[in-house]
Amino acid sequence: MRYVLVLVALAACLAPRETVCSDGQLCAAGKQCFALGDGVRCILPDQATACAGKLGGDACDAELVPAGLCNGAAAGAACTDCACLPAACGDGFVSGAEDCDGARLGALPSCTDHAFYDPGMVGCAADCTYDLATCARRCGDGTLDTDVGELCDGAPPLETCVGFGYDAGFAECRPGGCSPDFSTCHVIGWRPVLETDTVFTAAIGVGDDVFVAGNLPDATGIVEWRTPHGWTELSTGIAMFPTSISATGPNNIYVIGASSTVSGFVLAHYDGAAWSSVILTAGQYVWQSTPGDVFVFSAQLLQRGDGHTFTPTVLPGMNASDQIASVWGSSASDVYAVISTKFTHTVIHFDGATWTALPIPGIATPRVVSGSAANAVFVGGAEGLASWNGATWTMLHAGPISDVVGRAPDDLYVVANTPSEILHFDGARWSHVWPLFGILALTTDAAFAVETGGRVRQYGGAAWRTTTDLGGVATASSIAVLGNDVFVASTTGLHAFIGDAPVATTARTAVGLVGTEVYAADSAALDKWTGVAWTSVAAGPGVAARAIAGNAQDVFVAVSPSGIARYDGTWHAADLTALSFTALWCDGGSAYCFAAGKAGLRSAFAIWDGATWSQANVNPPSNELNTLWGVSRTELYTVGGTGDLGHYDGTTWTWTKLPGTTEQLTAISGTSATDQFVGTQSGALWHFDGTRWTPVRNPALAVGYDALAVTAKFVIGVDGGPNPRRLEWLERTTPW
Repeated sequence: MRYVLVLVALAACLAPRETVCSDGQLCAAGKQCFALGDGVRCILPDQATACAGKLGGDACDAELVPAGLCNGAAAGAACTDCACLPAACGDGFVSGAEDCDGARLGALPSCTDHAFYDPGMVGCAADCTYDLATCARRCGDGTLDTDVGELCDGAPPLETCVGFGYDAGFAECRPGGCSPDFSTCHVIGWRPVLETDTVFTAAIGVGDDVFVAGNLPDATGIVEWRTPHGWTELSTGIAMFPTSISATGPNNIYVIGASSTVSGFVLAHYDGAAWSSVILTAGQYVWQSTPGDVFVFSAQLLQRGDGHTFTPTVLPGMNASDQIASVWGSSASDVYAVISTKFTHTVIHFDGATWTALPIPGIATPRVVSGSAANAVFVGGAEGLASWNGATWTMLHAGPISDVVGRAPDDLYVVANTPSEILHFDGARWSHVWPLFGILALTTDAAFAVETGGRVRQYGGAAWRTTTDLGGVATASSIAVLGNDVFVASTTGLHAFIGDAPVATTARTAVGLVGTEVYAADSAALDKWTGVAWTSVAAGPGVAARAIAGNAQDVFVAVSPSGIARYDGTWHAADLTALSFTALWCDGGSAYCFAAGKAGLRSAFAIWDGATWSQANVNPPSNELNTLWGVSRTELYTVGGTGDLGHYDGTTWTWTKLPGTTEQLTAISGTSATDQFVGTQSGALWHFDGTRWTPVRNPALAVGYDALAVTAKFVIGVDGGPNPRRLEWLERTTPW
């Protein structure tokens, strides 16, 4: 009763038009009390009438609340006592930027809506954002969930690139995803990467991308766009038969071809979002210097414009029946076009003002032009391939050429027609990389051959060559590679392959590099390779030779049954005759040389310091060292039994295991500490990139590797199987 009296007394003290709410709150004149779950508010009358006939949560408008929500009834329930209030976190309605509000969980109430694998409901935090604390398992949590298809999660996948169908390399986990990033995987040979029912007619490589143009069976023109992560089909939606493509990237692609529905030729353009097109009276070949400077060629007519409107020009010296076979340019003032028909074969050049005929020395019947810079232009034809260096033309290849692409003058791919095959030129030597032909396209790291039947093959910069039969060679004792020449020594003599051609076998039983020269030895002779033939250096050490190496001062020969003989113009008596050595390696940057072998049943390791040999401690896990290879006197490697890998830092040997194997390792070689190969007794081949060892898919060997030699260009192993022994050649046109 006291409370009522207090209220009455208080009311008596108020201004006549103020209102006292149930919680004691005073509402000013003209306002009324409105009770909500979180308390009482003072509102204007139009805030109540604004919700008449509405439902809880409906939008409303009042004088002071121009964009509010009807509050006072459950969402979707009829308003019997609602008010139009400003939307705010905590009002029980999801509005504005809110994810949720109290028990209302908005549009994404399930954990699976937030990419979690396990079902469940999310919570709502005090700031009206989702609380995902109760959700479990999703990509990016660092836990591998194979049951839902994760191949990795942060850490690299369990499989190497070989496990995913590639031929070499290590796959990292794609940033922000749970699938492998295959950009570091290697393809050996020409691997089919796209098979469609499209008739392909043109292709171009730009940076890391390839664009291939053609038409579907229903005559719709399309472009297949390849990035390092896959292929995307860009359908023009236009009935056309593409004959040429030009692109500067995925946001600027031109395709030209005859229309199958109207009279004329379609020039279609893709801007990264949509295709547009214009109809031209003629069009066979398209090229652009910039996105706004487009050249369209057809017979003797050149149409040049901005992609929408064009100005025609008649090309000099051409007939109406002539055809443009190929176009390439480094800029708008350096454009080459090949005219190739039954009666006319020539190259014309545009200097920005005038087109003139350009005779190519040695190429009477040009077919294709390409280039990588103004001073690196290549013209192929029936007679071969010529290269322009900015001053002169030079013939690089004899024999018919139908296509050429290149990153540089020392990195060219051509389609040769006798026989039909793809060749690669490294600036000094041509290599046979695939017995097929097609339309060629290059990216920064791969080559592509496009077949008209709808197949695209990718070349990863390496290919296994046909194995070379070594005839009656017994166990190979050593192998040496100098440039493009390969030498293999065994107990039955020395085989040499100069380029691709074998030369006569000699009786020498050891071969190796002495500085930058190849030496060979047996008991009777020490020879040196001159580049074209063997020449005698001296008589041999008088006992059978097993291995040979040297530097500017000395030539060392590991002799049988034990010891190391030294030649410096005179043969010296063998050192370390209590030890049996099978491998030698010398540091070209110093006087140091190293030897590996056995001392009875234990491994032996010795060091030449420029004056004397001394035995050093090696302590391998196994009792056998099979080879030596090094980068320097402080970066030396060997292998042994049960998967043992040894590294010598100039003072101490450190031993690790080849992951996943305990079989005997028989050979090691490389070009650097980040490019090493190991061969095993079973014939497996492994590669080290400076961080990890990964398998390399290789031709099946009968037994395993007797010897291994690696250069930037070749990885060559000698098959240790029964006769006839073989050489396995991995030719790398792109370094790993």
